[in-house]
Amino acid sequence: MKYKSKINLFWILGACCMLLGTYIVMRPFFMGYYGTHSSIVQFGLLSIWIMDALFVWIMLDRKFVIKEDLLEIKYGCFLHLHLRYEDIKEFHEIRRLTCLSKYAVDGVAIAFHPQNGRMGTDVIRIAPADLKRFLDHLKEKTMIA
Repeated sequence: MKYKSKINLFWILGACCMLLGTYIVMRPFFMGYYGTHSSIVQFGLLSIWIMDALFVWIMLDRKFVIKEDLLEIKYGCFLHLHLRYEDIKEFHEIRRLTCLSKYAVDGVAIAFHPQNGRMGTDVIRIAPADLKRFLDHLKEKTMIA
């Protein structure tokens, strides 16, 4: 079962400001001001803008997939976290407040055994769009009350 992530107004505004700010800063270089007609300089600046766009894509395209034997958390096409249900120690609903309490984001914090052999517990905080169905489905799979 796939669940999309909540995307609140602050994420969208932050992404737009980052891309617009990069464009405003880089535009004089692309237009040839400051004596930067070098294609190497222009290629470098274009690379920065592409990295910004990839960062925005990774942050805005988040999915959570509950499979038969694991929970998969996807950020864009690059970052994937696979959590086996037996590695999940606990999870609980959280409420994160932004600078204005009216823009609170409900989500879930999941504590799990680290996947790289370390001792202790890692925690990831996610915010599925349909939180209640996600929690019910996750309780069913993990058998954690």
